[in-house]
Amino acid sequence: MSIFKNHVVGDPENNVAGDPVADRLARDVERGEIAALVRKLTEAGHTAGKLRSYLRAAYAIAMRADGDASVPAALIPFKVTDNPVAGTQALPQFTRARDRR
Repeated sequence: MSIFKNHVVGDPENNVAGDPVADRLARDVERGEIAALVRKLTEAGHTAGKLRSYLRAAYAIAMRADGDASVPAALIPFKVTDNPVAGTQALPQFTRARDRR
């Protein structure tokens, strides 16, 4: 997903550095680091709510990996036991309802 490439991992081909969180093991990332990442995007005027949502969902799936046969086995070695994104606040002030008439 480009949102991760652009705002978390970086783009080595274009010499765009990523956030230090991308260099950490998923199980070692803390709530404050996630909040800092989302804050950085929010302050830069980017849509950080989508990134927060994707991260929260990824952690939720990874947490279930060892006990849920429907989750890819590739997530088991990550040994994620906590969802640091769950402790961060949602960003409803940046969400706009669309007019679907």
